[in-house]
Amino acid sequence: MLAQGERSVEELAAEISQSVANTSQHLQVLARAGLVQSRRERTRIIYRLASDRVAELWAAVRDVAARHVAEVSLLADEYLGERGGVEHLSAEELAVRLERGDGAEARSLLERAVAAWQGRNGTPRIPFAQSLRALATVARDQRRPDDAESLYRRSMRAWEIAEGPESPELATTLEALATLLRSTRRDAEATQLEDQAKAIRRRIREERTSA
Repeated sequence: MLAQGERSVEELAAEISQSVANTSQHLQVLARAGLVQSRRERTRIIYRLASDRVAELWAAVRDVAARHVAEVSLLADEYLGERGGVEHLSAEELAVRLERGDGAEARSLLERAVAAWQGRNGTPRIPFAQSLRALATVARDQRRPDDAESLYRRSMRAWEIAEGPESPELATTLEALATLLRSTRRDAEATQLEDQAKAIRRRIREERTSA
């Protein structure tokens, strides 16, 4: 909902049918995670997304839930073994929970989903690669370069497995990581990644031309 514009705590609480106190707690979690920002307007606290990248993160996580998981467990058998008493969520319930917004829950759920899926099949699906890249971009915007680099590299591996070494999405992720490395003055490494991305895009163009 914050993707549509600023909202006060009271407005958000009314829109999601939650108490003001509960909504305020969720927003404080998001603020501590660096996902939202706030300002005071007289007696009201107004919240907004920290950046457009946050909306991209929510979209990527919801895509995992809505399109590729018929029923999501917060923990999978392959990840933690026996799950007696662990909560189960349908895709619709998960989407509602993410819409209401809990940054810590969303990130934790995504990481668990990636780990569980890899544990079963060893091949990440495209939405997981997208989600990892979105998380990396959020970490970059929050000025956590080490976390961002790790997530970008995980996304690169996921794209390569999901689409192969000639993936345009892999090239995009290489370029994103290169931009991050340049911001930390690792120019030589950034140039190498940019060259790899250019080579991928060149081979893709050549294949399309010859087809």
